[in-house]
Amino acid sequence: MVVDYRYHTPEVYQSLKSMLASLKRQGFKLIVNGGDVFVSETLKDGSAKNLYDGINQEDVFTTYDFNKKKYGRQAKKNTDYYERYLKQAKKAGLDVYIVEYRAGRELSKRIGAYCERHGYKWYNADSIELN
Repeated sequence: MVVDYRYHTPEVYQSLKSMLASLKRQGFKLIVNGGDVFVSETLKDGSAKNLYDGINQEDVFTTYDFNKKKYGRQAKKNTDYYERYLKQAKKAGLDVYIVEYRAGRELSKRIGAYCERHGYKWYNADSIELN
């Protein structure tokens, strides 16, 4: 399910919560990919753990410019934001996954150590196509 931050309205929020709750009642393990605005709201209102089991966040440490078709390093302010967000999700009892793109050797070591310290799992994709 794709959730776009541009449609951040009370109606969309409640609809998403309703859909996720229905899927959860059916026994599905649910991981929200991206959706930090939605996830942050559910963390605030205490409903996150009842709606989904974990989150996946792309581009915490790396980034991809779709216009230039170029891989790069995420801006520090964005990394800091995502680190705070992931910590909140983990504290709420959610599983945390990270997907990065073409993290080099040194950055991969840093990401691996960071994830091990915090109990996150991560994947370093060779390309934006996730292969």
